[in-house]
Amino acid sequence: LMNRRKQDNKQPNMMKRYFFYGLMAVVASVMVTACNETTDHTYIGPNYVQLSAANATTILARDETPIKVGLLTAKTPGQDETLDFELVNNTDGILRVLNTPLTLKAGTKTDTLQVVSTHNEDFSEPAVVTLRLKSSTDPEMQQWGDGVRITVNPNPTVASLTAEQRALIEGY
Repeated sequence: LMNRRKQDNKQPNMMKRYFFYGLMAVVASVMVTACNETTDHTYIGPNYVQLSAANATTILARDETPIKVGLLTAKTPGQDETLDFELVNNTDGILRVLNTPLTLKAGTKTDTLQVVSTHNEDFSEPAVVTLRLKSSTDPEMQQWGDGVRITVNPNPTVASLTAEQRALIEGY
């Protein structure tokens, strides 16, 4: 009877030991398979071009300061890419882009465009001109969003005084 009790006590310990070793084998196999997997985090999709203004986008027709527009691409080009930009609704030729077409060097995702006033004062109402991507040597390159809107205000003019207004001012 005594011998039977020792054998019964050993059986639960053996079961625990087998369970423990089995569990360890499962955990080890999960860890090994998780470590072997390599995940590719490369972006797959169109190469978008995002434009954003670095300073104010409202200028006067006579302003000398260029508007700086930052350019960012979704993918890093493997070779030099040429990008051409256009000014939409620039009917009076009131603005121009200084550095278009722009060559984006291989391995570079960012650059800066400069838009300046042509000092054309042949308009009386504010004009809204949009800078957009026109074309690229990369067929997958697309404009992200609507581009950058630039508002050009006409130069302020001093109103001519009538004879009555001049007489009124001289009377003071």
